[in-house]
Amino acid sequence: MRNKYHNENEDSSNRSDQGVPSIRNTPQGAPLSALNEPLDVVYLENNQSRHHSNQSVILRGNTGQAGPLPILTTGLTSPLNVVSVNIDTRQLREPIVLLTFTSQINVPFDIVATLNFEITKSINGGTPQHIGGTYTFSNFVQLLESNSFSFQFFEGNVIPGYFTYSINLSTNTIIQVTPGLTLSATLTVLAVEN
Repeated sequence: MRNKYHNENEDSSNRSDQGVPSIRNTPQGAPLSALNEPLDVVYLENNQSRHHSNQSVILRGNTGQAGPLPILTTGLTSPLNVVSVNIDTRQLREPIVLLTFTSQINVPFDIVATLNFEITKSINGGTPQHIGGTYTFSNFVQLLESNSFSFQFFEGNVIPGYFTYSINLSTNTIIQVTPGLTLSATLTVLAVEN
């Protein structure tokens, strides 16, 4: 069965997605778990196709939440986990990993908030280590509102293993004037054989 976006009989000069990969041998409507199987990826470039067979892709995701949070004038006493994802890349050759964090932050009226997010990674159940930088959401709100906040992190040259990626609110997170901030988050981790 062919992907609905790929037709071998189609004239490639009329294609608008040249240079964009098409995936073959994947049933339409297949669940995300099907992405754990090897894929046949075709890149269309300059009216020629290049085949990369058995290129493996793993996608994992999870949701989490934090709050309602109290007033934090001196910050948190320890990092607060928002969401974590486990991924096993041991079957991939030289994987590259992309983390995508998206959140919905609900803030009550008359609040001053600075939320600092950090990424930790543990390898094979070991001690979590910080990777990447600090990602900051800052807002002064006089009305009840909801805000979106997201960021991505790319990790190349990853040694295959069993990883836990976590997004935490760091200890220098500040909430002033009014308590009650809540957030809902999604973390997706995409690992691709390089």
